[in-house]
Amino acid sequence: MREKSAAKDKELKKNEKLLQQIEAKATRSYQKDIATAQQVAKANGAPEDGTSGWVLDSASGYYYNQTNGLHYDSQSGFYYSDSIGHWVTQDEAYAAVKTSSGTKKYLS
Repeated sequence: MREKSAAKDKELKKNEKLLQQIEAKATRSYQKDIATAQQVAKANGAPEDGTSGWVLDSASGYYYNQTNGLHYDSQSGFYYSDSIGHWVTQDEAYAAVKTSSGTKKYLS
């Protein structure tokens, strides 16, 4: 009886250690994937403004950030906000986003 209990405890500890190793490996892999995705986005012209969440909108050709509602043109380096209604510099765009309290719309 004791041998079965000891064997079960040993097996549980072994499985717990394996699970921790798998989780650590998954975390390292995830962080590596995030870093690679950021490098690819940077190489493809995504804005380097310290924020994440930029996605290339294949229909318009602009990067879009759903978090702040801004569009970014990698060719000109300008940002578009519906609250402003035209293309502006990064500083102007983020100032407008901070003061805007309306809903965010997509660029048509």
